[in-house]
Amino acid sequence: MSLIRIFFSLFLISISALYAGELRGVVHDAEDGTPISEAKIVAIAYNENGDSLKYITQSSVNGEYTISNMAPYSYLVRCEHPNYIKMEVNAF
Repeated sequence: MSLIRIFFSLFLISISALYAGELRGVVHDAEDGTPISEAKIVAIAYNENGDSLKYITQSSVNGEYTISNMAPYSYLVRCEHPNYIKMEVNAF
């Protein structure tokens, strides 16, 4: 099983008194850089009440993914694909 390498960035944008964030990046094979399509990307956070917030998307044929309209919390981002080792990173 190969490793997944995941690059991402999280942008928090202030709109009026509301906040919205976006997580985007590219999933590719750590050994040869080949884009990985159909990788599952999950971002999980917990709000001040302890309730979980979960956002899920899938990478495109180019390995790209975007999750929009995210609440402004710190997230654990998980990337998984049946042919690769799962990867988790903490993101803001």
